[in-house]
Amino acid sequence: EEDLLTTINDICSSFLKEYSDKSLKEEATLILNEQTEKIQKDIDSLSKEITKYNRAIENLYLDKMQEKIPINVYDGLLKTYNDSLKNAEKDKEYLKSKKTELITKIKSLDYGKCAEYIKKYLSTENPSRELIMSLVNKVEVDNEKNIKLFFTFAELTSYAR
Repeated sequence: EEDLLTTINDICSSFLKEYSDKSLKEEATLILNEQTEKIQKDIDSLSKEITKYNRAIENLYLDKMQEKIPINVYDGLLKTYNDSLKNAEKDKEYLKSKKTELITKIKSLDYGKCAEYIKKYLSTENPSRELIMSLVNKVEVDNEKNIKLFFTFAELTSYAR
């Protein structure tokens, strides 16, 4: 229990040392932009892949109509292209939702509120369970007695390494 409180204290102290609402928001925005740009590149790549599969399906159909390929070859290739197309579309939708989720998460960060709770916690000599739980959602301890904390505030996550 003492190790847990020491870990929480260290993380909270580190946060407050670096705390500046403006600089933290700027840093979060920078991280958001980097991550969303990477996701957008992946989305763009999948869009090109989807276009490629659609074109391949069109050409395959033309080859079938012009009797350049047998029907059994057409059916096999069509299934392969359609499966690949569906997977690419599913992956693209997943990335779009991850991008939206990331943007929402960054916009919802409230460093000021987080700092208030931390100051209250650090100013209390013997913090109550309720006060600790206002900062920490979950605690995991592995077999080697390493502590992993899951914070109420996403703002603290980068300090818990």
